[in-house]
Amino acid sequence: MAKMKILDIEQGYQSKVICIGFDGCCVKDAYPRIGDEIGAVPVLRKLTETGHRLILSTVRCGIRRVNPKAKHDKQHNRTVLKEALLWFDANNIPLWAVNTNPEQRGWSSSNKIHADLYIDNKTIGAPLISPFDEKPFLDWNAIDTWLERGCYYWNGVR
Repeated sequence: MAKMKILDIEQGYQSKVICIGFDGCCVKDAYPRIGDEIGAVPVLRKLTETGHRLILSTVRCGIRRVNPKAKHDKQHNRTVLKEALLWFDANNIPLWAVNTNPEQRGWSSSNKIHADLYIDNKTIGAPLISPFDEKPFLDWNAIDTWLERGCYYWNGVR
């Protein structure tokens, strides 16, 4: 994955740590498969381009999922976490960490991930789109508007 650029704090910018979910957050919830796009890519790119650090917070782990339609090759025998990480890589969205805050262990032994902002479809008040026959997922147009109003895009990236 590409190395993340952090905004220069001396110029008045401050990088925020943003914890994001995956299923129902970045894509439609189709666990263990990767769901359809829901508009997260341009917003997550804007966040990383403006210097923010993304932590993926997910229950996806090392459980193997085999594609029964595929021939028996390693490419189709991936862990469900690896599939999510490949999604970020394919969409050119750098992650700072996965399921942990690398700076946190110096001052806390808590398992809760410390972040400045949490974006997740399971939080109260999260803007959701709720199709009749599907699981609800995040409304990234509403999130983008909220981030814009909250001045999360400091350096003019639109």
